[in-house]
Amino acid sequence: MERRTRWLTAGLGCVAVLGLLWPGSSGSQTKPEVKLPQRPAAPPEDGKLRILCFGAHPDDCELQAGGVALLWAGQGHHVKFVSVTNGDIGHWREAGGPLARRRKAEVEAAAVHAKAKGARVVLNLAPAGPPGETLLKAIDVLVVNEHEALTLGEALKLSTREPEEVAAYVDRTLGVATIVTLGPAGAVGYSKAKRFAAPAPKVEVVDTTGAGDTFVGAFAAALDRGLGFEAAMKRGLAAGSLACTKPGAQPSMPYAAEIEALAAKAG
Repeated sequence: MERRTRWLTAGLGCVAVLGLLWPGSSGSQTKPEVKLPQRPAAPPEDGKLRILCFGAHPDDCELQAGGVALLWAGQGHHVKFVSVTNGDIGHWREAGGPLARRRKAEVEAAAVHAKAKGARVVLNLAPAGPPGETLLKAIDVLVVNEHEALTLGEALKLSTREPEEVAAYVDRTLGVATIVTLGPAGAVGYSKAKRFAAPAPKVEVVDTTGAGDTFVGAFAAALDRGLGFEAAMKRGLAAGSLACTKPGAQPSMPYAAEIEALAAKAG
């Protein structure tokens, strides 16, 4: 009987304490009401798979599983990519600044070696950063977007804030043909003091990821096939536009026949 009494007393004591602390109770000490964020609605029970792909860096999933993921998504399954870092961290030995400096040195060494072997060097200045004098001397064609053009202009101590003027300066003064991509407006380029400009073909945009990379790849491939600067630039614009019509980076890159068809249609 005494043991039961002790347990009952302890239980009533706990109830009294909870009454003082529990929100909305008659106790004098109350906790403010906390509004929890609403959880997203649960996906429909449609019998489809829910696939999560994790990668250390933003492009890991697309490079390693993009094609397979696109096939699953095409069958109606729910596919999501998750990056666990912002790209600066996750490397075993180095990250951030040291990694960026190492990669920049590797690009410079590759460009110099390729130039010495007689190759034509096309550089996409991404991410934005001032190229060194050695790298600039090894480049035949420089491709930048508007932000990268302005970063380059600042590195060259130019007062202009117009990306096209930066491109004209680099071509005229440094002897490096330069293209500025302008998104839906197309691209403008300078080569041997001559200006080239073309609009981007009109497409239904789904995802712009990888459009810039696709432009550079198709442009370089067209040059390699013997096309002129302007024709190659138009192939790059056609390819970049087509890349915007599908989700993802690598999976959205078009085939040569698709590029030629759209370039011919755009004129």
